[in-house]
Amino acid sequence: MTLPAELPTRIRIVLARMPRLLRDLLRDALERHPRVDVEEDQGHDDIGAIVARTRADGVILGALGDGDATARDEIVRALFQSPRTRILLVSERGASARLHELTPTHRSVSDVTPAGLGAAILSRLAPVERGTD
Repeated sequence: MTLPAELPTRIRIVLARMPRLLRDLLRDALERHPRVDVEEDQGHDDIGAIVARTRADGVILGALGDGDATARDEIVRALFQSPRTRILLVSERGASARLHELTPTHRSVSDVTPAGLGAAILSRLAPVERGTD
């Protein structure tokens, strides 16, 4: 695993809420890189509390079988609390994962009339359909 040169000298990753086998596999893979410090959180604290306590750059979190809707809500709160943190939600068996991060985006708006500008902002405020996996 190669990390980009522009990253900080040390990167702190916390493994939380996952089966021991998955945690051990991830720890082994991450610890192979000399700039990565891996910590484990054995409790079931709120993700925001884990991030605040550990000052993690990244959290790898095990998801429950239902996609863990509660964790998604906790993730959103944790990201607003610590915007530079990345949170990876790994499925129960480690078959899939979703990376959560706050990322600024921008889009060009071609219709700069008052109605066009209003439509542009309102379209971004509409409820977004959540993924099912």
